[in-house]
Amino acid sequence: APASPAITGTVKPQPPGWRLRSLWVILAACGSALLLATTNQLTQNISVVPFLWILPLSLYLFSFILCFDGERWYTRRIWTVFLAFACAGAWYVLYETVNVTLPMQILIYSLTLFIACMVCHGELAGHKPPPEYLTGFYVRVSAGGALGGLLVAVAAPLALNGPWEYYLIWLLLPAVLLWLLLRERKPALRRDKRGCALALLLLLYAGFSYALYNSYLSETRSSVAMERNFYGTLTVFESDFSGSTILTLRHGQIDHGFQFAAEDPRRKWPVSYYASSTGVGVSVRALRRLAAQSPISRGRPPGGRPLDMGFVGLGAGIMSAWGRPGDRLTFYEINPLVAGLGNTYFSYRRDSRGAVRVVMGDARLSLEREAARAAAPPDALTLDALAGGAISRAAVLAPPPPLDILVLDAFSGDAIPLHLLTREAVGIYLERLAPDGVLAVHVSNLFVDLEPLVRGLALERGKKAVVMDNDADEDGGAETSTWVIATGNKKFLADPLVRENVRPWSQDSRPIVFTDQYSNLFRLLRKD
Repeated sequence: APASPAITGTVKPQPPGWRLRSLWVILAACGSALLLATTNQLTQNISVVPFLWILPLSLYLFSFILCFDGERWYTRRIWTVFLAFACAGAWYVLYETVNVTLPMQILIYSLTLFIACMVCHGELAGHKPPPEYLTGFYVRVSAGGALGGLLVAVAAPLALNGPWEYYLIWLLLPAVLLWLLLRERKPALRRDKRGCALALLLLLYAGFSYALYNSYLSETRSSVAMERNFYGTLTVFESDFSGSTILTLRHGQIDHGFQFAAEDPRRKWPVSYYASSTGVGVSVRALRRLAAQSPISRGRPPGGRPLDMGFVGLGAGIMSAWGRPGDRLTFYEINPLVAGLGNTYFSYRRDSRGAVRVVMGDARLSLEREAARAAAPPDALTLDALAGGAISRAAVLAPPPPLDILVLDAFSGDAIPLHLLTREAVGIYLERLAPDGVLAVHVSNLFVDLEPLVRGLALERGKKAVVMDNDADEDGGAETSTWVIATGNKKFLADPLVRENVRPWSQDSRPIVFTDQYSNLFRLLRKD
């Protein structure tokens, strides 16, 4: 029989109390929650780079390995100072948002995550119980990690209308560390210095909390509506522009169009990046002029046939303002919140004189299906469905007409959906366009230069690509923008309206081609 503690002279250690067990869960939950919240910030608001999520996950795991490898990697005094700098960095990138360059945002988010995870895992390793209770320790660490993931992935989208969990985690973690410092039994500093250090840390934490609260207020003060889903946070906010009140739709950090107030005569104008002076505005006006020279079609009197226009990216629906009687305008949008908020707070689609429809789903897949429908006769299954009344005759016998212009406007933010700009994607667009159709790509971007990519994809398909810039015009509602126009229509390119708005390509704008198998966003980063 095993010897009792009294016989051997050993004393069985006391089991961990509920405070310590709760601390294990809280620290583990903070680490995993911050991992997911930072990953959301990087992949939804910063850049849709394949496998970018591996970077924060690797930093999280690396910190865990270091802290549980030995005590030499984590010293509370040092990492408390690092955490103070991490708090400042987190606030800075939230406050400055698009004013911070793309590489710097990735660096700050990654570095602050690593520091925070070192604190979480370092404190976990430092509060590890004796071997007799390690099983319960690791069970609670696992439970805390799962809890943090559930809070960010499930609870936060249900309870919060914005990415506020990132703010809340950064408030919770320093508070936990301060609580540990206050109850420390063997302080590292002398009594006379310890009080001053703790007072300074409390003051810094109060200032950090106030800064985060101000950032939150700046995000919500003028908002009319704010909702979130899998694709991120959408905000409709009110502001002043050119002596009038406007409503603006914002996705993450990027604005996606605005509209003047109801009493403003410019309310129905195409504005922002789609005004008449922009590349897409010039393109539509030039196509109107060419259509005016075409024969009578669809029963229209002389004066120009209607246009069929497609738009990848709905936004506020501003391109609807270009519609005229007889025109057909089709928007391809993947985010249902954009369609809902855009129709609720913006009247462009309701006010359009053309026939507007919205196709929900990935734009590339939707265009591919339409191109296949236009190119192939209905199959046997479709004919059976038609005979049974499951689908309408018009849906089968009236394939979608070719588009006169296809507008790609899904690239104005940092989160670039590169699958829409590959060799295979452009092939689908050209199948959907009329032989003399125009592909207009909005390439305005703070950090990414898409001009070489669009130019290379157009040249590979034997199309001519030109670039157009425009200056801001507050009276007309136009904002500075850059568009690349690709087409094989020589009459369109020779139109004086087009020629006078084309600027030369940049000297360093060498054509680039991406495919579905290869893309590298870092090749497109601006160097200035």
